[in-house]
Amino acid sequence: MDQAKAGLKISQANLSSLKKGSIPEQIAVNESQVEKAKNDLFNAQIALKNSISDAYTKSDDTIRNYIDLMFISPEVKPNFTFSDRFSITK
Repeated sequence: MDQAKAGLKISQANLSSLKKGSIPEQIAVNESQVEKAKNDLFNAQIALKNSISDAYTKSDDTIRNYIDLMFISPEVKPNFTFSDRFSITK
């Protein structure tokens, strides 16, 4: 995401400097580069949000489906137990 933000800033700076003395075709090219940089930033933000959501879901699943199995009755009095039927595999 930081890389996308930097790309956007560079594209905007290039566009600003070119608008001062460039031909319309070059301005159009740079405007499209700015739009691409904006889209890249947006996509990076979505990817970050999805990664955080995925990490939360996996953590929650691990706690609910694996860690809870180590307790006999967690709602009454937690008793930490191990047994042969419990195993975590990679």
